[in-house]
Amino acid sequence: MYTKAIAYGRGEIVGLCMSNRAAVFMQLGMNKEALTDCTMAMSCCYPTKLLFKVLHRRALAFLALGDVPSALQDLRTALAQCTDMSCRTQIEVLLSKHTSCNAVASLSSVHLPEELIPLIPEITTHPTLNHASESVCLTPSKIPSAGRGLCAKKDINPGEPIVVEEAFAAVLRSEHNFKRCHHCLKSRLSLFPCDNCSALWCSVDCKHASDSLYHSSECKHAAFLDSCTDEVRLALRVLLRCKNKARSLEKSPTRVLSDDDTVLSLMTHIEDLTEDQLQECARMAVKIIRSLPLNFLPVSLQPDCPTLDYVSHAAEALGTVICQLRTNTYAIFDVGDPHLSDLAHPEATVHENYQYRVAQAVFPTASLLNHSCRPNTLLQYYGRFLVIRASSKISVGDEIFNNYGPHEGHMSKAQRQSALKSQYYFTCCCEACSSETTDSNSFVCPKCANISVSIGHDPDHPFCSICQADLSSCLKQEKKCNFLLDKARESFSESCLGAETISLLEQVLSMQKELYHPHNSRIAETNDMISRAYASFSEWRMAAKYCQEAINILTPTYPENSIEIAMELHKLSQLLFNSKEQPTGTLETVDKALAVFAANGFHKLPSGIPPTNSTQEIVEELHQMRLCLAEWDRSS
Repeated sequence: MYTKAIAYGRGEIVGLCMSNRAAVFMQLGMNKEALTDCTMAMSCCYPTKLLFKVLHRRALAFLALGDVPSALQDLRTALAQCTDMSCRTQIEVLLSKHTSCNAVASLSSVHLPEELIPLIPEITTHPTLNHASESVCLTPSKIPSAGRGLCAKKDINPGEPIVVEEAFAAVLRSEHNFKRCHHCLKSRLSLFPCDNCSALWCSVDCKHASDSLYHSSECKHAAFLDSCTDEVRLALRVLLRCKNKARSLEKSPTRVLSDDDTVLSLMTHIEDLTEDQLQECARMAVKIIRSLPLNFLPVSLQPDCPTLDYVSHAAEALGTVICQLRTNTYAIFDVGDPHLSDLAHPEATVHENYQYRVAQAVFPTASLLNHSCRPNTLLQYYGRFLVIRASSKISVGDEIFNNYGPHEGHMSKAQRQSALKSQYYFTCCCEACSSETTDSNSFVCPKCANISVSIGHDPDHPFCSICQADLSSCLKQEKKCNFLLDKARESFSESCLGAETISLLEQVLSMQKELYHPHNSRIAETNDMISRAYASFSEWRMAAKYCQEAINILTPTYPENSIEIAMELHKLSQLLFNSKEQPTGTLETVDKALAVFAANGFHKLPSGIPPTNSTQEIVEELHQMRLCLAEWDRSS
């Protein structure tokens, strides 16, 4: 509530709300956030006659953090200005108590600045390719019609960073406007506003960085821009950053490929759009440009020509970037929504890992990676930074692949091909789509019992691709399963779980085992729902049983050391820990999870350094769990 008031308030209101929010932080024991808010309140038109109150409050925060000298300085200043007798008495008591105190603790000994936390890895950068490791090179892809891609110049080990890149442009999703910094995208409770619009930042550094990149141009038109889609806002930010709109014709291999060059060379797929889609995009671009002043975009888009020519020129540039972004943007995710219980969220299935979108962003170098339904990389987000690591060993000469969404672990080949064709305009020819191995998301044919069958291309007359048997009954059975699952999900969302829900889910599970391939992700999802249902009744052993079954089903469909499986091993560790089973078995699960996290670059942090990444928080929890289990094992 206070954060929203700060975002939309002006003048003294902002300072008062910050001071009041600081009081809330102190009640919650969040003294560092309280200290920040008190300091910002005094710089945001806080009423002079009440300044002693916020100085008193900041002094209490300093004391809680162990910085006695700073606290004493604030208390003396507050006492000189205080007109309230009750407050004067409190200040005098504090001064008397702490003036003679010789034990002075440094603030930095309590909390290290987040900037010093060594989470984002350093790499030796490629000489001509920004943000990429020297272990890679840009070459024509071995996949037909895939264009260029990144290949390994030498063997790359699992967990090794390949790309470390800050977003060229990013737009925070509206539902996170009052929870995250609008520049670094990190979750923060203590945010301060722009003087003229509702933008919020966590630090002065973030504000200055935001101003230099785009906010100084956006601020006066914030009301209009807030009404635009994220796609349009991101495209405008890309144009604001690209100073030179002319594509360079120089192809020298020794020339450093700039971020502007890379962004402007991304494919538009204009040839794949229908005439109606092109016209709609053009109309939208013209409308946006006409709604903004002539000086909004960079000088290169403001030729010495009549207004009509400028609108046409700028709209063409905007339309082109919009087309590029539709197939080249990244959704920045975080893991584990802090407002939802991992075990109670009805949509938190095993392979989804409780991920939720935070922002939409452009990473020029990362966009050079081609897609595979069986990728050999893992993406990690640290605010507006992206780290791409090898998820398995990549041998010299092998291409490095990302995954655009459709993954062989949770979509059939037909589903993947359809999704990629409709969104990215290509027919996937990756290893997973080209191989003749069993499709884990296929049906089991009721006639020939072959588990490598798939639905025919005609949705009205589905058939087995092996024996040509009619598969209409499979679709009817699947529809019934989905209906029963929807009923079960309603029980989760309405918090009315009971034995009936578990019975319903077990009925679905039995039907799915007859209908699908044994490693079908739908069977894993149902096992996971049953696990969460038992967990809601504190039936930890039964919950662990079904969680383990879900992991067994999905493990063969993911690569070795997959972060998705590590997340589920973490959940299984929690269930086993709560069940108070023998510590040895639980320790094995914890160690297995930690080994996979370590292979993906997540290790225990040094003492005193707090985690700033949700995945790192999970790793720290597992290490604490391990200490408890080891102590329990010794004492038993």
